[in-house]
Amino acid sequence: MTLMAFVVAVAAGAQNVVYNPDIDGDNVIGVSDMLQLLTLFGTEGDGTGVWSEIPNWTNVVETYSCSDTMAVVSNQEPKALIFYLYNSVLDDFATYMFENGANFFGFEYSSIPENSYDIESMLSWPGWTNDPGAFVISADVPQVSGGIDSYGNGKVAHVFETVEITLDEPAWITVLVPQSLMENSTSSYTYLNYDVNGSQSACTATEVSSAIASFLGCYTGPDFAHGHYRMYTSFANPALNWGVSNGFIRGGIPSNGE
Repeated sequence: MTLMAFVVAVAAGAQNVVYNPDIDGDNVIGVSDMLQLLTLFGTEGDGTGVWSEIPNWTNVVETYSCSDTMAVVSNQEPKALIFYLYNSVLDDFATYMFENGANFFGFEYSSIPENSYDIESMLSWPGWTNDPGAFVISADVPQVSGGIDSYGNGKVAHVFETVEITLDEPAWITVLVPQSLMENSTSSYTYLNYDVNGSQSACTATEVSSAIASFLGCYTGPDFAHGHYRMYTSFANPALNWGVSNGFIRGGIPSNGE
């Protein structure tokens, strides 16, 4: 799948969705649905008479400022982004990063991000929107627990939903998640769940690099939702360095932070 479909989804404004009391999707309003309903007790509506499944963000702003880690631009809906590159574009990506003063040229070249600017530069590479060998998949990150995702896995607050990835050639899987979708400004994943050529339950856990995840890159470019992003990858563990395969990946339970 080309990137443009995903860019449209990422850049689209957030839609107001009428609250559905059947949270677990079993077509019965039962105990589990009532327990989730209690989590709304004391919250305020938006003045329309309905409660939206879109969360009340920590700070909704008209234009993004890199001084506010948890802010969300009012006409954008942040998503988790799953990136990978085919061999045909590795040199183009590395050249762009080098020419723009970054220290990260791609895991395929055994380089790693060394600072926040490397994260910002990666997101700013124009190839994500116009190169057929570059791919980005967006994933929703629920802000409350309840229900199941498209692959039958439970939706958990601040855990990005299951994504299917089909690789026609080997590639390194890298995940970037806006900090505004996490519980607070310091919460982060310590592991991700995945499965290659197996079950969509994505039940194998791989630890992510805490050093890489410590960097917060501020992105304000044209292709993705503005925000502070953390990078999650298994480097130097090859767990997310996949060969030709059909795999699944989803978030792990994040740390509480702060």
